[in-house]
Amino acid sequence: MVGSSEVTDSGVKVGSRILNRYLLRDEHVEVATRRHWATFLEPTITVLVSFFLVAWIGGALVDVVGQLGLYLWVIWFGAVGRLIWKLLEWRHEWFCATDKRLLLTYGLFTHKVAMMPLGKVTDMNYGRSLMGRMLGYGAFTLESAGQDQALRQIDWISSPDDTYRRICDIIFGDDRFDSEDSLASDEQPSESSDRTEVYPLPPTERSNPRRLYITRHRPADRTDDHGNDGDA
Repeated sequence: MVGSSEVTDSGVKVGSRILNRYLLRDEHVEVATRRHWATFLEPTITVLVSFFLVAWIGGALVDVVGQLGLYLWVIWFGAVGRLIWKLLEWRHEWFCATDKRLLLTYGLFTHKVAMMPLGKVTDMNYGRSLMGRMLGYGAFTLESAGQDQALRQIDWISSPDDTYRRICDIIFGDDRFDSEDSLASDEQPSESSDRTEVYPLPPTERSNPRRLYITRHRPADRTDDHGNDGDA
């Protein structure tokens, strides 16, 4: 069924096509959202404006334009077909954040998947234009350590504030903290592992300590080379 969806174990509603084709067995979806409905704003306005223009031209200036009015209606049906195409594409587009990676699936007839592992995400910029603040959508820009990025710009995000906080918690949360990057790891330990240990002597050595005896002798009388006392 086109656009069918299922609820994952984490309570997130996501398209069944994604669950069956693109997710791993031990992968859990944390965030899943479609693009904001504002993506249809421009095609819808185009269809409405073109309808009134074609109806006015075909009715008021029918004698002037003649057969041209028929071609104008063909152009209007083309605008309607473009709106329907956008709607079908929207039903197949999903932006998902799992516990392992970020996914963006899109394409109606040709299915495409853009992916980025969470470990490669170094920063994520979040922006909302004036229209985005009024209608409630935003855009994410992902920064990675690599130069070639399959997934970098994500536009038309629904509930952007909540989605931004949840994705940042997945990417930069405590569970993703690397102890090797901590400043504490650069500090030297208080006790060195290669210090010299001093052990007590065995009991046998302690019971018979070695003693050094020094014999004191009375100083001999000093005599000169001729056998005379030095006091003479």
